[in-house]
Amino acid sequence: MDRKCSVFNCNNSHRARGYCEFHYARWLRHGDPLIQTTRVISTHCSIKNCKKKFHARGYCKHHYQKFMLHGDASYETSPELKSRRLSIKLSGKPKTLEHRKNLSKSRLGQPSPRKGVKLSQETKAKISASKAGQPSPRKGVKLSQETKAKISASRTGKRASQQTIDSLKKSHSTPEYLELARKRGLEVSSRPNQTKKISNKLKKYYSSEEKKEIQRQRRLLQPAVTESRNEKLVQKFLDSKKIHYEKHKTIKLPYPKKYHQPDLLVHDKKIIEIYGDYFHANPRKYEKDSFITIRRKRTRVDSIWENDRSINESLLQLGYKILILWENEFGNRRKPKLTKDLEDKIMIFLDSSTID
Repeated sequence: MDRKCSVFNCNNSHRARGYCEFHYARWLRHGDPLIQTTRVISTHCSIKNCKKKFHARGYCKHHYQKFMLHGDASYETSPELKSRRLSIKLSGKPKTLEHRKNLSKSRLGQPSPRKGVKLSQETKAKISASKAGQPSPRKGVKLSQETKAKISASRTGKRASQQTIDSLKKSHSTPEYLELARKRGLEVSSRPNQTKKISNKLKKYYSSEEKKEIQRQRRLLQPAVTESRNEKLVQKFLDSKKIHYEKHKTIKLPYPKKYHQPDLLVHDKKIIEIYGDYFHANPRKYEKDSFITIRRKRTRVDSIWENDRSINESLLQLGYKILILWENEFGNRRKPKLTKDLEDKIMIFLDSSTID
């Protein structure tokens, strides 16, 4: 007579320990042949923030391997081992930007593996060709005073090679450099591919008066920073009439080493000067033999008039036409106004080229 399973209502044949094969397997696994289990079907890994597909035991393939090797699916390996495994895996494959960032983080604070390696001339040429046309990675980086002092000390007593000197001569002989030199006020020699500069070593051969004259000419080459209220009123009026003008354009006068910057240059050959009553010594307010203080220096009024007269005569020789507007014509000094009479005066000058 066949022996049956001891579990109530189970008619299966006996297997072992009083149970059939089905209940015996439950007893081996859970210790209870009557336990009821539910099978959970998952589509993704059960580890947090892991979106990989399910493989086995609630884990993806990656975490399942960790579980089988270490007994913990969340086991983390050391950064060095992780970096080494990743480099072996991606050997021969192009590295992504994310991979490069991870490598950089893992090597932070460590010396470069290429430190002390000397590159061949062929390798240097290839690196130079690959970076041709790209801006320097150090562009815009401001050096500290300590770094500047170190660079200066390292170059003290050294002389540039002949190759460097030839390269500078070549770059300073291009039409673009010569044009830039002229704009900055440098004297360009008549001989081609050369420019003249006043070196620091030769400055001692100039007298104090010559040095002052050189400094004055350089100041004149720079545009004026501030504009008076009266100048702004005239500019606003010209803008309303859509008349083109230039502010403080440098004009070289006939006699040597003299420059002038008129307040407003209109139509290329018409100049509008707005004279201040104090700095230009308005004849209606000052006598010929009186003095005024300009930049902490007492100056005779007649010398100011003579300077303005010589500048205006030089401009007339060059074909310019001049209109002079005095400060007192604008009314109150604190709240000046461009009256109808002044507007008509300006328009008559621009239309008929009348010289005042």
